[in-house]
Amino acid sequence: MRAEAAVYDFHNANLRGQEVLGQAADVLDAWKEKRLLAIVKYRRSCKALLVLRGAGPWIQELRELHEKDMSTMYGAVLDTQEKAAQAESSVMRKCKRHQVDTTSEQPREVSWIWLLEGSLGECNEMSSLEDVRVHWVRSQARMKWWEEEQELLWEEQCRVLVTLGW
Repeated sequence: MRAEAAVYDFHNANLRGQEVLGQAADVLDAWKEKRLLAIVKYRRSCKALLVLRGAGPWIQELRELHEKDMSTMYGAVLDTQEKAAQAESSVMRKCKRHQVDTTSEQPREVSWIWLLEGSLGECNEMSSLEDVRVHWVRSQARMKWWEEEQELLWEEQCRVLVTLGW
C-alpha cells in the first residue's frame, strides 16, 4: 500500500500525457491485483488459524481485515470508491469549483494494520520510492528489449522477402 500511495503521489505530481498515464495505470492495476490476492490470503489464513488454534491472545494482533482497514497511513482508502470519485466528468468538476465547500475535513483514524509492531519494518519514504524506481527501470528495460525484438523481426521479414524474390 505504501508503494501504491507513492505511485499515486508521483502520478499526480509529475505525469502528463496519455501514454505515460496509461502505463502508470497498468502498474497500479497490477499492484491492486496483488493487494487483493494478499487480502484473500490473509483472510483465509486467519480463518484457518482460528479453526486450528481457537480463540486466543493472537486475535488482538491478527484481527479480521475489513475494507476500511485497507487505507494508507494518511487515511486514503485504496478501493473502487476512490477510482469512482476520480472518474467524475469534467462538467461536474467545473460546477464544483464554483461551489463553496462548507464541510471541514474530519480527523482520520489510522488503521490497525499500521499500528502493529513491525508493520513499517525498515521501510521509509525513500525506500518505498526506491522500490518504485526499481520497478520503473525494469519496465523500461523490458520495453527496450521488446523494441529490439520488433526491429529484429522487421529485418528478418525483409531478408525472407529478398530470399523468396531471388
